[in-house]
Amino acid sequence: MTSKITLNFLLVICSIVYSPFIGFAQYGNVSTFAGTGVQDFSGDDGPAINAELNFPGGIAVDAAGNVYFSEITNPDIRKVDINGIITTFAGSPGSFGSSGDGGLAVDASLNSPQGLAFDIFDNLYIADRDNNKIRKVNASDGIISTIAGLGTSGFSGDNGQATLAELDSPQYVAVDVNGNVYISDWLNNRIRKVDATTGIITTIAGTGDSGFSGDGGPATSAELRSPSGIAVDTSGNIFFADRGNNRIRRIDASGVITTVAGSDRFGDFDGDGGLAINAKLDSPNGIITDAVGNIFIADRTNQRIRRVNSSDGLINTIAGTGATGFNGGGFNGDGMSGTDTRLNNPSAVAISNPGDIYIADGGNHRVRLLPAIPLSIEDVTLEKVQIFNTPTNIKVVSKNNISTIEIFDLSGKNVLRKSVQSLTFDIDISGLQNGVYLINLEGNDIFETFKFLK
Repeated sequence: MTSKITLNFLLVICSIVYSPFIGFAQYGNVSTFAGTGVQDFSGDDGPAINAELNFPGGIAVDAAGNVYFSEITNPDIRKVDINGIITTFAGSPGSFGSSGDGGLAVDASLNSPQGLAFDIFDNLYIADRDNNKIRKVNASDGIISTIAGLGTSGFSGDNGQATLAELDSPQYVAVDVNGNVYISDWLNNRIRKVDATTGIITTIAGTGDSGFSGDGGPATSAELRSPSGIAVDTSGNIFFADRGNNRIRRIDASGVITTVAGSDRFGDFDGDGGLAINAKLDSPNGIITDAVGNIFIADRTNQRIRRVNSSDGLINTIAGTGATGFNGGGFNGDGMSGTDTRLNNPSAVAISNPGDIYIADGGNHRVRLLPAIPLSIEDVTLEKVQIFNTPTNIKVVSKNNISTIEIFDLSGKNVLRKSVQSLTFDIDISGLQNGVYLINLEGNDIFETFKFLK
């Protein structure tokens, strides 16, 4: 039986559509989300656009849509709530240090914090770079703790407790759906993992030697050069910016490492519209994946944000006009398309549930917003599954037995997983925040992905 569903984002509360490639192909004009462009600290408890920032480095978005970013030289973590009000979330502006574990994060001191990541419970993880630690802020009470790093720079501790291990300038951090933490251990030229259950730290990529080698083999036998941004997709693949090698590399579930973007053609810029593995990157920094595996790269010295499509491996620029002269970033105002907007050493990128792109525009001392424009899709035919929906419930009727359903937001966070073993069942979506979601249905001779707007 065939079902036809029309999707109109303006008129319905919740509609669903099948698509073999799901994502936002269009974006609106860039605006400044936070920061005046003046390098300093000011503005807490007021509108974020009136605040002064100091080299925003890492950036992340929680499940409710609040935006968090690190300020490397203030040093602190600041939060912009859904009403656009900015506050200090962790760290003491102007106070470099490593104190505060066991107390409120706002009373703690940090030292050049950089990468940020949330787990599925909205606990925030911070790469406290110059303290050589990974710190965690508990969502329920705001208490900060160290989950990895002894505090001294060096390499030690593999196969022991992460809190007794040495890190060396950890740059970025990521967390998978099981709570395992992944660290780009920058000066150790390694990717390390902290097991969620045991707290044991291990190296999962890199020999410790600086170089490039190992593609197609075990990641632990590969050479890396200054690994930076890191992300985990919904299938458990780990992606990281091998910054000194101008590549994005992937560690798959079997531990094999490959290059997915960038080539041995070092530095500068080219490759848009072609395969990402043939493109040139220049000091790629923060990266993130969305729920369908598209990769977003802060191509820092190229002064661009680039996207690698999961469906075809093609790379394109979505923000930034590119460098002018040596490392030539800049600022030419807001209100233009992404590719007409100048950036200045963008260091990281984050995605909200509706698909909006947030950019830590470090050298401009701003956070920029590239808003997603949902595409209207009509007259889509579903061969195996019928969908009936209300604002609080989805009914699925399938020709084949479905065993598992999963729902992800567009940042890749798994918000629901359920085993069913049925041809017909209901999914309660009343508890979900408004936004765009993906639902995966898996069973006998069926694996379908749908997008819905709540």
